[in-house]
Amino acid sequence: MKRVALLAASTLLAACSHETATTTVSSTDAGVATTATAVATSSTGPASSAAPTASGAAPAAAAAGTGKARTVNGPYQATKGTFYIPDSSGWSGVKQLGEDDPSGIGAGTLSLQIGADGRVSGKITGALGDLTVDWLDRDGELTAQLMPATGAPITSFTGTLIAKDDGTKVTGTMRLSDGINRLVRVADVKLGG
Repeated sequence: MKRVALLAASTLLAACSHETATTTVSSTDAGVATTATAVATSSTGPASSAAPTASGAAPAAAAAGTGKARTVNGPYQATKGTFYIPDSSGWSGVKQLGEDDPSGIGAGTLSLQIGADGRVSGKITGALGDLTVDWLDRDGELTAQLMPATGAPITSFTGTLIAKDDGTKVTGTMRLSDGINRLVRVADVKLGG
């Protein structure tokens, strides 16, 4: 009887040692709804290789590109961006640091490769430094993360690109801050046709 109880208890423990949790996150930015679902499994055995990664890779099934791969290039002109600080008396002594710093202000070049499946990659050079572009173009709404190229200093700029893609030209805005969040930069982009 003790063996049966012990066997039942060990079976129950083995069943409890495998837990599955599902998390769904939804957001809307610039009119584009995004939903991501992650499933994590915890066990006393080896880690599952099917767990999602945080590499920033866009899901291929979610991309709905134009059906033709292309490259678009063009210049940008980065200027000072604004950082909102409330006007109330409690904030009277708070100032944005680096307002006079010329880093990241000036001209550069943006080059995007847009895959037939909507996958976007590319690079930025110039005043904002060497950055990589990665994410996707879904139904004419292009969203991308802008990250420092490999080996770039910790103070490099990072940010986002939100743009419209009509199949010929890409127009939008890049918004970035430096690695220590004291400088804000903005640049309008018009690429292609």
